[in-house]
Amino acid sequence: MPPPSCQVENSLNSLQTELNNIFMLRKQLEEDVLANRNLQKVLEDQIKDIKNRQDETQSFCGDQTSYMSICLGEQDHLSLQIDHLSLEELKKKVTDLLLMVKDLQSINEELKKKQLGCCSTDSQGKEALKILNHSEVGFLC
Repeated sequence: MPPPSCQVENSLNSLQTELNNIFMLRKQLEEDVLANRNLQKVLEDQIKDIKNRQDETQSFCGDQTSYMSICLGEQDHLSLQIDHLSLEELKKKVTDLLLMVKDLQSINEELKKKQLGCCSTDSQGKEALKILNHSEVGFLC
């Protein structure tokens, strides 16, 4: 049996080792808690960003709907139809209208080319094309 002083020293060393282990575990726990809080903040920020983007999309669709209403003269039956559409249905309608506008613009370009015909190479034809393009830009704004 070792002398009592050695037993006390061994006991103290064991206690010190355990205390060091406890401090290391506490430090690791504190770091993990801090990392968890940081992740929570990041997730909250991402949720806010997603909500803001969703609000912007709804605002954009609302603006497009308002623009359509203005262009179409606020027809009552159309207003009733639009009021009952879901966001996805409104998005589809806006997409369809944008495609229709694109098609109409290409048809308009073809008609301008046909109208100018062979005159597009002379100065009068070029001037007429400039006037047509300028008046079209003013109409779209």
